[in-house]
Amino acid sequence: MERKSGFLTFIAALIPGVGYMYYGLVKKGAEALIIYLLISPVFNVLDMNWIGTMIKIPLWLYLFFDTFNVANRYRRGEQLQDSGFIIKDDTPISSETISSIDSRILNNKWNLVAIIFIFIGVIAVLNQVLGDNIFNIIRATIKNCIVPALLIVSGVYILIKGNKKNL
Repeated sequence: MERKSGFLTFIAALIPGVGYMYYGLVKKGAEALIIYLLISPVFNVLDMNWIGTMIKIPLWLYLFFDTFNVANRYRRGEQLQDSGFIIKDDTPISSETISSIDSRILNNKWNLVAIIFIFIGVIAVLNQVLGDNIFNIIRATIKNCIVPALLIVSGVYILIKGNKKNL
């Protein structure tokens, strides 16, 4: 096993998916890079650039830090499997397998993709119906409802967790 440079790992991690490719995970890296690069054009067509930005930032952070996780596993000598970023199954889909796909396999393989498509579609419809007001509605909802609810839930969780440790 050849030793990989920490500096090159850092440089490769700055570009989404390239860090995976540097460690030989070409499928996973290419899939991550394509997804990252397609976020802006898709949301630009839907006239919702702000959602694209809100998705790209956490995705970039995940890919950046996961590259270092892969690097640590590589240094420990673990076997790295190139299984893809979203679609983990490597079995090719042909006309014979399409007829024999049961709902369990279909759900496991495409759940995340389906949820993302539904979310994008709902937001696009709301954006067309409500116009430019959707951003203000979502921002006001987050500010007035979701953030206070998260604070309450976090406080209750800390109290419950603290009480269990004291027992």
